[in-house]
Amino acid sequence: MKFSTKTYRLLFWLLILSFIVVSSIPIGGKFNRTISLDEFDFRLDYLLHFIAYFVIGISAALAYRPNWKVLLLLIIFAIAEEGHQYWIPSRTLNPVDFMYDIIGLFSGIGLIYLRKRFIP
Repeated sequence: MKFSTKTYRLLFWLLILSFIVVSSIPIGGKFNRTISLDEFDFRLDYLLHFIAYFVIGISAALAYRPNWKVLLLLIIFAIAEEGHQYWIPSRTLNPVDFMYDIIGLFSGIGLIYLRKRFIP
């Protein structure tokens, strides 16, 4: 199913708005736990940051041509999102969260860029 650019842009901005709302909720450390799978351990909040920004990256690349300007604006958004949590009760500013945000952005935008470039 193919959507119009207008639909992708609406979805993108709804996602941005929902990220702002969710990151402003004082949820505490409910997601700051480590999950162990045999010999592999990972923190749930890092996985959630990656997935969230992966989805934002995909939606941004579909709404707007994948380019460095979109990526730069989303990096600034990720910095602002992580930074504003400093003032939210029971939330923290965590540079590792930001790192997973950036990895998710690059992965999402990169996936769409490669798809558009190599799959007509």
